[in-house]
Amino acid sequence: MTNFFIQSWLTYRALFFWLNWPAYTGNVFLVPVLYITMLMLTGRFANSPLDSDYYIKGMAAYSTPLILIWGITQCNYYERVIGTLGHVLGSTGNRWLIYWSRGTLHFPNGMFTVITSLVFAGVFVGLDFSATNWLTLVTSILLIGFSSTAFALCIGVLAIVVRDWLVISAAGSGMLIVFTGVVIPVDELPLFLSYAGDVLPLTHGVSAFREAFVGADLSSVGTDLIWELAVGVCYGLLGYLLFRIVEIDARRRGAYETSIL
Repeated sequence: MTNFFIQSWLTYRALFFWLNWPAYTGNVFLVPVLYITMLMLTGRFANSPLDSDYYIKGMAAYSTPLILIWGITQCNYYERVIGTLGHVLGSTGNRWLIYWSRGTLHFPNGMFTVITSLVFAGVFVGLDFSATNWLTLVTSILLIGFSSTAFALCIGVLAIVVRDWLVISAAGSGMLIVFTGVVIPVDELPLFLSYAGDVLPLTHGVSAFREAFVGADLSSVGTDLIWELAVGVCYGLLGYLLFRIVEIDARRRGAYETSIL
């Protein structure tokens, strides 16, 4: 475990290029506030205050996967570009721990963003916390963080074999904002698209997240929470499988660069 936390710290410190106060403050604290403000104004003036409340809660939950996807994906990309990936693939370390170490210290960033979003929404936008079931709210936030970390690690593996990590991050975060009910209710999506969210993180977590504000206890949102956990576990296993495939291919070819698209 000591090696795991050392690996997590070194990976985070060396490869997270937003780890300076302007970039960190902007992406972790200001971006979620701007998203909430934009969607709140859209709902309030284009539709109704009720829609505004729906958007505020959705964007607060969405802030977690947003920072996790962009942060973790860029670390995978820079590990290849800087040249440390070859040492990782050539090491004898535990692959399971190496894989998960890439997301360990990004997880707190996801928690910071959602806390910032909720504080801002409560103080400046008037989000009502009076009926909130805090146990349900905290549980949903933690499970959203877990499933989002697993999802980010999974698509982050693609940054090893694809030249532009920005495309991967944009596609991943874009799918979540469209298909998970953050802005558009899932049951209002056309055709089969309403089922797309079932295989993505956040869909069931944001449902439990919203229910927490009206006092729902864990038993009433248990199905959503279990589903969110299951989605996270599946992406964790799938991402690890992809990571091992990339490693095996790199060892067979003698260079991971040959896999870059």
